[in-house]
Amino acid sequence: TSLYAADAFRSSDHDPVVIGLNLTAPASPTVSLTGANSVNTGVSYSLGIAAAPASGSSLTGLSVNWGDGSTLENLAVNTTTASHTYSSAGNVTISVTATDANTLTANATKAVAVTLPSPSIGVSGSSSVTVNTTYNLSISATPASGSSITGLTVNWGDGSATETLANTATSATHSFSSTGNYTITATMTDANTQTASATQSVTVNSTVTPGKIVISQVYGAGGNVGASLQNDFVELFNAGGQAVTITGWSVQYASATGVGNFALAATLTGSIAPGQYYLVQLASGGANGVTLPTPNATGTTNMSGTNGKVILGNVNTALACNGGSTVCNPTDLAKIVDLVGYGTANFFEGTAAAPTPSLTASILRAANGCSDTNNNSSNFTASTGTIIPRNAASILNICP
Repeated sequence: TSLYAADAFRSSDHDPVVIGLNLTAPASPTVSLTGANSVNTGVSYSLGIAAAPASGSSLTGLSVNWGDGSTLENLAVNTTTASHTYSSAGNVTISVTATDANTLTANATKAVAVTLPSPSIGVSGSSSVTVNTTYNLSISATPASGSSITGLTVNWGDGSATETLANTATSATHSFSSTGNYTITATMTDANTQTASATQSVTVNSTVTPGKIVISQVYGAGGNVGASLQNDFVELFNAGGQAVTITGWSVQYASATGVGNFALAATLTGSIAPGQYYLVQLASGGANGVTLPTPNATGTTNMSGTNGKVILGNVNTALACNGGSTVCNPTDLAKIVDLVGYGTANFFEGTAAAPTPSLTASILRAANGCSDTNNNSSNFTASTGTIIPRNAASILNICP
């Protein structure tokens, strides 16, 4: 029906008409941030920005507050990254605000820890050293960018006072007075009061004496009628503190006073450890006597049972001398590691020859081989009781 028809539902010309409207406020823009959680002073910080207007609108403003009191920075509205360099350490909150054409805003924040850059230091040196000798430590110290070294120290780890070095030092030396395992610590400080440390472990060993091979026992009556042992032998011994390789060395023999030069009795191989014996078996004068323990080297020379000259040489060629009628020159003498003249020998160490051995007695170096004053007469005595040849398997005798 007509709105104005003359019926019960006719509306007055003055009655209001109510119309319902569904009104919605415009949406806000959005902004989000990405970036590292920390940065060093003096290093550029990069901030990722994702800003977008609401649908149907556009961005009209974009700004960043870096949180360190610096001036608010206005960015182009299409900026996706911004950077900033902090000059002071501390915790800051970066704030970015986006504004759109409807004058609506959005804000996002990012917390960042600003730290001072760290200096660096490195050390290097040997992992071991002998007590009471000089230890060398190399040092490489680098301050943080824009800073400088204000202090450099070394703690040697052995209870000695911490040593202060020049700020420009690249090395330091120390002598450890006691054996043991120590940790050396080098520490640097820079102008920002930042510190850095580096360590080096070192083992301090006791003094090691070099290896020292000597002739420790001689027996020349092997196999003879009435002999205690079936073969002649020369026993060697390492009276030093380190193993010695004897490959290419030799035992040589010459008669006590004859004109013949030294001749090869046996060539040697292997090495002799500290306190170890080495048995060289030589010829036999017959089938009499007890057999020797397993020898470490063998030869066919038949030595005199009472008088003779034995040398240990660091070569395996015979010397062109005999020390008596043919004098050994300096070159020959340099090839002689040890010499034992016994009985009536005219070539020996010291003031007189070693005693005369017999069918039932060898000549023995004192202290089971440890005594060596370069004097045959005082270093050797004739054995008493059973003759005991010793080889590499015998019990070690470490010299003091």
